[in-house]
Amino acid sequence: PETLVIFATYPGEMERLLISNPGLSSRVAQVLDFPGYDDETLWKILGHLARQDGFALPEEGKAACLDFFQRLRRQKGDCFGNGREARRLFQGAVEEMALRTAAGEGEDILNASDLEQAARRLLQGVEKEPRRTIGF
Repeated sequence: PETLVIFATYPGEMERLLISNPGLSSRVAQVLDFPGYDDETLWKILGHLARQDGFALPEEGKAACLDFFQRLRRQKGDCFGNGREARRLFQGAVEEMALRTAAGEGEDILNASDLEQAARRLLQGVEKEPRRTIGF
């Protein structure tokens, strides 16, 4: 029986891994490089994630989301998480919606403000801005 091992990492880290041991690089038969998604594709992924959870993305939030992806890509460089960043933004927007509705501020639908707040929080980082909480 053959063994298949998949290493999934960023390109620079993959290169360092392969050169770290001369025997390792000779045993890796193929390296596949998947290009990152562009901002429009990340917006579509965000929409897909929202639909899966029964939400609709407000078109008014698109500009903030595209700006978020561009700014985060500049901040993280080679460590930009691609589709993972769309998921983080969606989850953050749902958290913002939950906080807003728990405070009695509107309906439980995603709005542009939820996306903008989540983007701002993710760009600033948790350590710079204390998170609001629900409950105790």
